[in-house]
Amino acid sequence: MSVQVSLKRLLGMGAALVLFLPLAAACGNDSSSASGSSSAKAPADVGGDWADKIATSFVGEVPTTGPAPAKNKSVWWMGCGNAVPDCKTLSDAGGEAAKLLGWDFHVADGKVNQGGGYAAAVRTALAAKPDALVIQGMDCSVIQQPLQEAKDQGVPVFGLQSLDCSEIDPSQPSLIPVKMQYHKDAETVQDYYEAIGKNAAAYLIGANDGKANVIANLGKGGFYEYMNKGFRDEMATCAKCEILKEVRWADADTAPNGPWIQAFTVALAKNPNANGVFIPFDSLMIGSGGKQAIKDSGLDLWLVGGAGNQAELLQSVRDGEKVALTNAQSFRQLSFGAMDNLNRYFAGEKQVPEGIGPTLIDAKHNLPAKGKFFDGSTDWLAGYKKLWGVS
Repeated sequence: MSVQVSLKRLLGMGAALVLFLPLAAACGNDSSSASGSSSAKAPADVGGDWADKIATSFVGEVPTTGPAPAKNKSVWWMGCGNAVPDCKTLSDAGGEAAKLLGWDFHVADGKVNQGGGYAAAVRTALAAKPDALVIQGMDCSVIQQPLQEAKDQGVPVFGLQSLDCSEIDPSQPSLIPVKMQYHKDAETVQDYYEAIGKNAAAYLIGANDGKANVIANLGKGGFYEYMNKGFRDEMATCAKCEILKEVRWADADTAPNGPWIQAFTVALAKNPNANGVFIPFDSLMIGSGGKQAIKDSGLDLWLVGGAGNQAELLQSVRDGEKVALTNAQSFRQLSFGAMDNLNRYFAGEKQVPEGIGPTLIDAKHNLPAKGKFFDGSTDWLAGYKKLWGVS
């Protein structure tokens, strides 16, 4: 597995999730330009209630009540790969939260699953006999046997951005007994991923005045299908919008100059009337060449998706390019939320939504200063410190 693939699995976001976006007027506006034409507005002039809704729908506050930190706990975090900056951000933040909670914390480096790194990481942790394992961005089916060993050993597994085996195939066992709850309107991992797709489609509809003609780059299998459903369902709410082409890809297709970028380049050439593109991940936009392919095509269209954890994408927004990052979120906050959910499990309490989900970075929303990265739109760190009674 490549570093590119591991970066995508960070996204992170089942059950239907509805965005109540005020798009009806945009979708029914007969006076707007011909279908397929690009929005004449500059990015700084694009926005309205629909964009504000995307920016706020899945932003919530840290829970205000909960148990005191559990004592004498040992937690191992299965990191997707310390060599990948975003993977390391998540595991480092888990360690930061564990320190505040007073827990013994270790990271087992999954080494982007090279040489069976994920399975080796789980087994390394199990040998230490921890009180819990956290797996992040690893679907159960990829490491089913080691997770079965964890169950047999009586070690609970907490899933962050991870689908259980039974969620992928109902005939398979459930091996992730403790699951992250994200936001009150997107509690489950299925809801979370569906929200990512919905946000992207909603932005393309709004930015193109209800006449979005888009090329959608959609992954195959696993959590990708929830994201795809969210995108398709939201596009279907707009009568004058169309998905011109779906470019489907598997992880192995996304290497630079690989099958995905070649197929996407062809799609751009065959759809000159496109005014929007959905590319879900930063890694596809930058490392795999998606953003450059759009530039090379000469088409004037909106690029949406991505979490905005790469400086080049943030700079594109600052420079006034038609780029909107519709899956923006703080990975540090995500890790703190996971540790709070785990603390509730240790206390015998139910998990609760942690106020975490995809939001928006564009010219008018959440754009950090140059040299800075987005770390959430609320003071979540102070909230967790107060919740846990620590400083």
